[in-house]
Amino acid sequence: MWGDDNDPQQHFMNYLNKNAIEPNKKDVMIYDTLGAWTSVNRDFIKALQSHQHVIIVPVGESDGSCDDEYLEAVKMLERIKDLGGQFNVYVLYSSLHHAAKRPVKDDEAFHNLGAKVIKSFIPRLNKYKYQKILKDKKLTEVLKEVGVL
Repeated sequence: MWGDDNDPQQHFMNYLNKNAIEPNKKDVMIYDTLGAWTSVNRDFIKALQSHQHVIIVPVGESDGSCDDEYLEAVKMLERIKDLGGQFNVYVLYSSLHHAAKRPVKDDEAFHNLGAKVIKSFIPRLNKYKYQKILKDKKLTEVLKEVGVL
């Protein structure tokens, strides 16, 4: 496994630096896109149709007064669906408290947009060292669940 991280926060690259193998021995390429819907991301996603792929759309838990996270995930799923073709898309909850349960209230809406919902979630990264270890462990669980590892 190897990858690239186009997101300025570089969270995924930190994970790859600890868990990846040499690029010339890779059988899986993971690419973290910039969160914005750019022509580069659109073209990249369209090109995936002709390759074995997994697209993971992250979503944080929305609170009762604000559904921004949910609405952004729906917008991304609609954009992917509008590209036509067959895509292997998953929704991943992230930034939840490590002891939280994964929300299920939006699963049907995500399924209706062609996405599967990952059972695992990525916990919110706090300052505590054990949280970072837990986040890496959870990321490995997610990659196994979607069949990448």
